[in-house]
Amino acid sequence: MTLNEELKNIMTDKELDQETVSEYTGYSLDSVKAWCANPDTGRYREMKPRAMKLLKLELKDRKIA
Repeated sequence: MTLNEELKNIMTDKELDQETVSEYTGYSLDSVKAWCANPDTGRYREMKPRAMKLLKLELKDRKIA
């Protein structure tokens, strides 16, 4: 599973929107939108491992994990 797929699963399970992911990771909303984009499009970008780590830490700190 890619980090992008894991992100989509986390967003679904924890009912997170793209703005919240942006806030929790410190990455721009455009970056989050690119992570959520279809891999077949030009907008798609791979999520960086650092961003996933920040998201998971933030979820843990907020007791959402």
